[in-house]
Amino acid sequence: LESGVFGESGISVLRSGPPQQRSTALVDYGPHGGVHGHPDKLGLTLWLEGQPVFVEAGSIGYGTGLYRGWDKRTLAHNLLVQDGVNQEDCAGESVRFESDQGTSTSVVKTSAAYPGSTLTRLTHLTDNGVTVDLFRVESTEEHACI
Repeated sequence: LESGVFGESGISVLRSGPPQQRSTALVDYGPHGGVHGHPDKLGLTLWLEGQPVFVEAGSIGYGTGLYRGWDKRTLAHNLLVQDGVNQEDCAGESVRFESDQGTSTSVVKTSAAYPGSTLTRLTHLTDNGVTVDLFRVESTEEHACI
């Protein structure tokens, strides 16, 4: 399978290496998902050499306490949390995607996750599994970010 952008789903997929030792990065920038959506725009799921590193929180079941207490929290999705609050329900966009000879770069952004802020995530995966992940916040006001 090749690296690529799945525009309707809003996911960038970066892949490198042979199938048994494949490194893969998934970056979610797409539509919110309505009642099933999570506050996770620009969230990252990462496997290096076939092993999970950053795992998507997913959903353990709607009836459990952890669903709203963890799964539906921005912090559970491997991304920046601004001022200790969840993102707004929103979508992002793919700004740039390049893939050549097993090395891929994805740049995604959203200006709707937090009022007055633009979030941009650059994820780069090389042909030998080296990963670079940069997160940028632009805002006219100062914020606490974790």
